[in-house]
Amino acid sequence: MRNDYDFVEDDIIVKSDNNVIKDVNIRKLDIFARHIERLNDAGIYMLSDILKMSDIEISKKTYLNMITVNDILSIVKRYMQSHKENDKECEAKKMTQLPLLGSGYYLKDGLILDENSGKTYRNALFPELQLSVRAYNCLYRTGMTLISDILQLTREQLSQIRNIGKKSGDEIIEKLYGYFNDKNIVTDTSDSLCKSKDDNNTIFEPMNSIEPVIAPDYAVIDGVIYYRGTFKTIDDIDVRRLDLSVRSVNCLTMNGIRHVSEVIGMKKKDFMRIRNLGKLSYEEIIVRIDEYLDSMLHNSNKPFFDNNGIPLLQSDVFEYFKRNKFDLITIDELKEYFSGCDVSNIDQQVDLLVKNGTIIKENENYCMMLYSIFDCVNENKQISERAKKILNWRFDGRSLQDIGTELGISRERVRQIEQRALDKITTNGKTVFYEDRYEYMFTKFSPRRDVMINYLDIDERTVNYLYIRYENWKIKLKPDFANAVDDKRIPVDVRQKIIKFYDSGEFFNNAD
Repeated sequence: MRNDYDFVEDDIIVKSDNNVIKDVNIRKLDIFARHIERLNDAGIYMLSDILKMSDIEISKKTYLNMITVNDILSIVKRYMQSHKENDKECEAKKMTQLPLLGSGYYLKDGLILDENSGKTYRNALFPELQLSVRAYNCLYRTGMTLISDILQLTREQLSQIRNIGKKSGDEIIEKLYGYFNDKNIVTDTSDSLCKSKDDNNTIFEPMNSIEPVIAPDYAVIDGVIYYRGTFKTIDDIDVRRLDLSVRSVNCLTMNGIRHVSEVIGMKKKDFMRIRNLGKLSYEEIIVRIDEYLDSMLHNSNKPFFDNNGIPLLQSDVFEYFKRNKFDLITIDELKEYFSGCDVSNIDQQVDLLVKNGTIIKENENYCMMLYSIFDCVNENKQISERAKKILNWRFDGRSLQDIGTELGISRERVRQIEQRALDKITTNGKTVFYEDRYEYMFTKFSPRRDVMINYLDIDERTVNYLYIRYENWKIKLKPDFANAVDDKRIPVDVRQKIIKFYDSGEFFNNAD
């Protein structure tokens, strides 16, 4: 029954008439959500996955009855009938002329080709058009992601998008044609962005033009995010800092994805297969990551060091401290980092930041001014006195049951009060305190309590705070604690204490 089709890359070829149909995610079909979940649990994510199986095989793998399976196959058949193309050969699919809005432009090998001038442009994400909020939301709700998606619309189809309006439609068309300028030209279609400026050695992995990936304009080398076009580095952050919904965060962290760098370059097809990741969560994560990368790329104050003599600004120094908020930094390190700039006034800039209370001085070192969670709990006016008392007791090491017995309430009620108070103080997990400098080490390597207190010199109240706030974020398969010595995401002074801990010979006992 499924021998009527050939599968070439992302295309499905109908043998009977040589028609070509684009392979899509089954979530784009009119299949009930509960049936899609059953299909996904059985490893069926794409239209081609259904066509490669018989109705009996689908029923056995998904535990759906034959009536439901036949309904799904009928939906698939209707979709294929309505999306057939007249291309006679699959190779013709590699260069497809875009209608109306994209008149004169072609989509070739993942790039946009101008037929008149012969110039080639990046097929970027449509948020780069910098649309108004209304126009952006209208396109976002349709599921579009790339500029080529807009080019494939007719003017009539664009006007029929829900809530688009004439003004928003004209804005999209104006920004769309304004995109095709010298800034977005690709001079070497053989992926010159992957080559070094000095030689032909490959620095980045070439972009895959067949399999769509997340953030294709960026590459990750040794945990550092690079923009392929200018080799600029982007700070890697925890996915919880992306302002995602609780479900999206849980989907990522429960599957071992904790940082943005772990998502970049992942095939979208594989990313869709993350357990419990629905369409809305998938789109939310993609948009949030794109927004973060774009904001860091265009709004970064990090200076370009190939131009000597650039005057050093106070904002440049502050951004460096902000990126290394948990590290102790010396003046010599700052001068080395800003070696391409005029650093004659660096002492003055640092002193101004100290006077403003932005950074603090410890002996000959400087670091970001971060408030203690314990001070914030006592001074916060948004939480009740009872909540403050519960949090302080918890920081002192008392159990939920013990506190509940003393207050005459249940253990669960104590947990609820504690969690709501923490959400207010931490602004739902976005605020960083001084004690959070141990968060990455705690969640990734899970050192024992006595190791943190006796060998890493971490205060017992701080350890209790880490267990309260981050216990649920600890990864299931913790790596060897020895790897923490070389992990640059852990503050330098903490890594030095880890080295002393290993030198003491007690590391053999660091097991849960």
